[in-house]
Amino acid sequence: MRRFILFVAALAAIITVSVWLADNPGSVTLQWLGWRLDTGVPVLLLFFLLSVVVVLGGLRFLRGVFGIGRALTARLDRRRASSGHAALGRGFAALQAGDARTALKLADTAATRLKQDPAARLLTAEAARLAGNAAVAREQFEYLMGETGMELAALRGLSLLADAEGNAEAAVQWARRALDQEPGLDWARQRVVDGLSRSGQWDAAVRAVQAARRAGGLSEEDAHHRTAALLTGQAQAALDAGQPSVAVKALRKALNEHDPRHRPAGLLLIRALQADGAAKKAVEAAVSLWRTAPHADLAQAYMDLFAGEEALKQVAHAEKLAEANPEHPESRLLVARCALAAKLWGQARSRLKPLVDGATPNRRACLLMAEIEDSETGDVASALRWMRQAAAADR
Repeated sequence: MRRFILFVAALAAIITVSVWLADNPGSVTLQWLGWRLDTGVPVLLLFFLLSVVVVLGGLRFLRGVFGIGRALTARLDRRRASSGHAALGRGFAALQAGDARTALKLADTAATRLKQDPAARLLTAEAARLAGNAAVAREQFEYLMGETGMELAALRGLSLLADAEGNAEAAVQWARRALDQEPGLDWARQRVVDGLSRSGQWDAAVRAVQAARRAGGLSEEDAHHRTAALLTGQAQAALDAGQPSVAVKALRKALNEHDPRHRPAGLLLIRALQADGAAKKAVEAAVSLWRTAPHADLAQAYMDLFAGEEALKQVAHAEKLAEANPEHPESRLLVARCALAAKLWGQARSRLKPLVDGATPNRRACLLMAEIEDSETGDVASALRWMRQAAAADR
């Protein structure tokens, strides 16, 4: 309704102006370059309107012509971008497969068609690094340092390049810069810790792990476990350097403050105490660890403390350790193995019985039973039967 009223009003205005011009035609004279034109005002206005229509029509035509050109250009750009992204995807797939040569070719294609897209540069850099072309890889990574969103990838690449060249200090520095931007980066933290560990900077490595925990990059449990591993490494280095007391101190800290079930630390503690001349404390440490985490390696480390002693005494030592956790399968296996070595067949059998009578017999217990049958009675058939059970048992 509103549009109809506006149309009627506009039509009335046009009719009114037309009638008024017809009643008052007037005259207009134009002189230009020796030419003279005499006409009325209505004719001049009509000529002006026609000129406006022609000009607008011409502009529209030109816009259409140029629009076709722009559409063709846009279509070509879309096709070029599509093929460039396809090359980029295949390039990263080749990179993942370890095919550096194909990845470099596809990176060149992607860079050409995507007009030096940062992702294409990253593909070029990683492919060059994989191919061993450090100069090209470094150039691309350094360029990407100035690209938003690419800094962390560039820092990782530069750290890997430095590490491959044997420059551990530079590798750590690049990783530190990455951690400054994103504390939760596992690769950067591990690179820093590994670099510090290799250079013997154990305290600094521990501080790096604790910093990652505070920044939220590591859980409390994971941080304790990693710290215990670092302290164990520090202890091993001290033990190798002939400093068993230093090793003992680091290992006790690892077990008491960080991870009481850290097996490598516990095993090394027994060795360190023995090397430090504290055999009794080594036995106490083994018994303490056995209460919470019995294991075959721990049993072997404990029995190594009594190497050279006669078989019956070794059975007594094994019984003492087993008392700390008597019903654990490892306790039974330890005593049975020592009893077997001492030819105490009955004691060995009684220790193994609960482990082989169930629906799922223990594999190692079955193997020990085979040894008992072979050693005590020479019953080959029974020994083979136990070995078949061992083969079918869960490992």
